[in-house]
Amino acid sequence: MKAFIWVIDYSSSMSGFTIGDFYIDVQTDAVPFYYYHRAVYWPSWIQDELPTFQRQVTQMTSPKKPLKLTATARIQMGYPHEVNADHKKDLYQRGIKRDAVSAKVTTTIPKLYRQDLQKLWVESNLITASTPTNSHFLRDVTVVDTESNEALVFCYVVSRKGHVLTAWSELKNRDGTWSCRAPKDFTKLLSLQTKPLNN
Repeated sequence: MKAFIWVIDYSSSMSGFTIGDFYIDVQTDAVPFYYYHRAVYWPSWIQDELPTFQRQVTQMTSPKKPLKLTATARIQMGYPHEVNADHKKDLYQRGIKRDAVSAKVTTTIPKLYRQDLQKLWVESNLITASTPTNSHFLRDVTVVDTESNEALVFCYVVSRKGHVLTAWSELKNRDGTWSCRAPKDFTKLLSLQTKPLNN
C-alpha cells in the first residue's frame, strides 16, 4: 500500500524545528501515513470523522488570534520576518521558499482565524486529508479559501492541534472559477490512496 508520509528526524541537529518543517513528500516504511486527495480518491468516512477533528481544532485555537503557523508556513505565506534568522537560514537551505503564485502578484497569504476556518472546513472545501496507517483518525486536512481573493485560491494544511503546517495559493480560471485537480507531480500522485482500505 502506497502512502504519502512525513519523515521526522528528532536528532539534536534538528532541534527547534516543527512538524511543518518536515512536511516532505517521500515514501518510506519508517513512519507511514495514508494520504487522500479529493481528485484521486475521497472516502465517504471522512465526513463522519470531520466533526471530531473540528472539535479538537476549536479547543486548541484562540477565538481572537490567528492559528499558529509553523516556520515553514510563515515563509511560504510571506511572513519571513517572523522566523528566527538561524532557523530561516536552515529552512532556505532545505528549499523552503515563498509561495511563488501569491508572490508574483505581491499578495501575502492571509493568516487564518478560527472563525474563518469554521466557514471553510465544510467537507466540500477539503481537498486532502491524512491518517495513520489503517486508521480513520484525521491527522490533518487541507482547506481551501476560494472567496477572499478575486484572482487566487488559498490552501491551508491544518493539523489537529490547530496549526497551519504549510500553505500555498493557486490561480483561479479567467472566469473566476477554480476546481480541485490531481497533483501533476508523478511521484506525489503515486503516493495517494486510490482505493478503500480494509478497515
